[in-house]
Formats: sequence, C-alpha cells, structure tokens
Amino acid sequence: MSSGETWLDACVADPDNRDSRCRAITIGRTTSAVLSMVGCLFALFVILVFKKFRFFTQRLVINVLCVCFLLASLSLHTGNLGHTTECSVAGFFRNLFGLTQNLWIMCIEIHLLIMTITQTRYPHLERVYHGVVWSTGLLLSLVPFIGDHYGPAGQSF
Repeated sequence: MSSGETWLDACVADPDNRDSRCRAITIGRTTSAVLSMVGCLFALFVILVFKKFRFFTQRLVINVLCVCFLLASLSLHTGNLGHTTECSVAGFFRNLFGLTQNLWIMCIEIHLLIMTITQTRYPHLERVYHGVVWSTGLLLSLVPFIGDHYGPAGQSF
C-alpha cells in the first residue's frame, strides 16, 4: 500500500488480495448477491406457481423482481477493470438496473395510492409504466457518457 491508501483501497484495487479483510469483503459481497438472487427467484416462483401474475399489481412486483435479479447478478462481477469499455458497460447497466428498480417501486407506490384513493383499477397503465420506467432509466444512465464521466471507478462501480 502506498501512503494515504487504506486497506479497503488496496482490496478494491486488487480483488485477489490475500488479506483476510479483503477475503471477508469478497465473501460477504458474493453471499449477499447470491442470497438476493435466490430470494428474487423464490418470490418469482411463488407468484408463478399460485398464478398471481393475473393481477396487475403482482405483474408490477414481477418487474421489480426481474430487475433486482439482474442487479444482483451484476454484483457477482468482481475485479478491477480500470478505465475500459467493459467497465463503462458494467457501470451503465448497474446504473440502469438500479434506477429502474427504484422507478418500478415508485410506480407500485403510485399505483397503490391511485387504487386507494379512487377505488378503481387501472391495468391499462402497465404500458405507460413500462415506457416511463425504461425510458427514464435509459436516459439517466446514458447521461454519464457525456464527457466520459464513468471513468475509472475502482471495481467498475
């Protein structure tokens, strides 16, 4: 380690570091990602087995589960890619899936609020939600490419 660099910086710079603290971080990160993926698959399995996908609100939950699964699978990717195209692509998809995950949750909350206030269902909003979520997420994830602001960010974000 150079002066001013902490052990955590050394772990990020070299994921194959043999320091026990680095291994603990890697194990924790991998375990967290795998448990998240298993939880998403289990919830998706339950919704599909009990045929709850017929309900619009459950289809919204399925969208969140799929995005969460993709985001967790990206967390399994480790390594310092430096300032490469692969790093920028990984950063783009992490931003995209993180934003869309939050936007889907916001859509679920808005939909439940509308259902509670008006006491009616609006399944025709599904396409509107898809358009808003994916276009907003895509637009906001593309913004850092202006001026190459993804740059070198350690472990590809």
